[in-house]
Amino acid sequence: MHKALRQVLGEHVQQKGSLVDPDKTRFDFAHDAPMNAEQIAQVEAIVNREVLGNTPVQAQLMAYDDAVKGGAMALFGEKYGDEVRCWTSVSRASCAAVRTWAVRATSACSRS
Repeated sequence: MHKALRQVLGEHVQQKGSLVDPDKTRFDFAHDAPMNAEQIAQVEAIVNREVLGNTPVQAQLMAYDDAVKGGAMALFGEKYGDEVRCWTSVSRASCAAVRTWAVRATSACSRS
């Protein structure tokens, strides 16, 4: 979702928080204006295409500096250790330094 927002709204967009539970997903981000209906539809289309594409996802432990050099984004001003878990979709749609292990394929993110 972060990648899609940055693609549609601009590289200045930064995730500020999120909530994912069985009933809903909330994605907090900073942007300088409310999103219009067209932008929302564009982001939804990008996210749905990636999720429903069932793209394999790989997670690996790597040095923080190597993850950032490889395109990972460190978010929220969090403090990361020397080693982080980085997940990458085979399509390279996104790469992020995370604190937990991610899914094995993008379709696991969809609601069945």
